[in-house]
Amino acid sequence: MLAILVSDKLSQKINLEKALKMALIHDLPEIIAGDPSPMGTDGTGKDTYYSKKEFAKEKYEKEKIAAKKIFDLLPKKEGTSLYELWLEYEKRECFEAKAIKALDAIECSLQIMEYRKGYVFPKHLTFNIDYVTKHAKVDPFLQDLANYVAVDMKTKYKEFKK
Repeated sequence: MLAILVSDKLSQKINLEKALKMALIHDLPEIIAGDPSPMGTDGTGKDTYYSKKEFAKEKYEKEKIAAKKIFDLLPKKEGTSLYELWLEYEKRECFEAKAIKALDAIECSLQIMEYRKGYVFPKHLTFNIDYVTKHAKVDPFLQDLANYVAVDMKTKYKEFKK
């Protein structure tokens, strides 16, 4: 996990156990609620939760119901603890949540470029660079890492044509 590799490089001390738990559970509700792409139909994110608050709220509410359903399957104490941790991550209430969100965005962008071998539409490249750098503003090291990934994406970019 990236969190382990970068924890000693961050500007603030991070509770690594908390951060790793967040990294492990943050996507679980998507099993039930679905995982819509932040890029949307045109690759810019303009018609998704990424840009529209009403879509973000709708996505959050669906995932909140799903999270409750999943974590209620566990013994009460553990389920409640993980549900509250999931809420804290979603609300970005702590440095750990912000750092894990940034690392998740960085990892997602790296995956896209790896899977696509650099071939993406120009709008997708622009969106992914914006996505990866937007979330990394929480920490100077994460910003540097995101900028490095953005440069790498530009370097490896090959225009995908229909």
